[in-house]
Amino acid sequence: MQTVTTADRFETAICHQYRTLETATCDKVLIVTPIQTPGCTEGQFLTRVTADPCPACIDYLAFDFSCAANSYLMHVFTIDKGTGAIYMDLGSQNVPGSLNTQIPQTPGPTRIDGFFCYQTYYSQSCSGPNCTIGAWFYNPCQGTSYYGANTFAMPTTVSFSDTWDNQCAALEARAQ
Repeated sequence: MQTVTTADRFETAICHQYRTLETATCDKVLIVTPIQTPGCTEGQFLTRVTADPCPACIDYLAFDFSCAANSYLMHVFTIDKGTGAIYMDLGSQNVPGSLNTQIPQTPGPTRIDGFFCYQTYYSQSCSGPNCTIGAWFYNPCQGTSYYGANTFAMPTTVSFSDTWDNQCAALEARAQ
């Protein structure tokens, strides 16, 4: 048996590898999130508070609360028990107020003259999605006071927040 030894040789070979076209897909997704916050538009009705201190009388007290520009509009009147129509309009006044805030007893429309003798007040407490407005009608000439309260669901305004979820970022970086 014969052994032949050859020296190490270095060979260079050129190799071409062809890759087929690759197609990858990805998504860019716009995520839109609604955001609800307590709020109302000017003139929007909130609630009516009533008090009926005299069951035998022709009318009873009503206090309507609506949204105004950075305040509430408080309208005080009496309602005819027979027809449901306004019997006597006692006045309207913008009063401090906003949704989702605690409001201590605060003055509303007042009239003390030769024909009328009344002062009105209101307060508000809120918890969760609801607020309660209490309203007082006070007659200082007779020393009488009447109270009513009503709970209402706070109206909300909706705004939107949007963000892009770019699921293509890694693929775009690899392609460069």
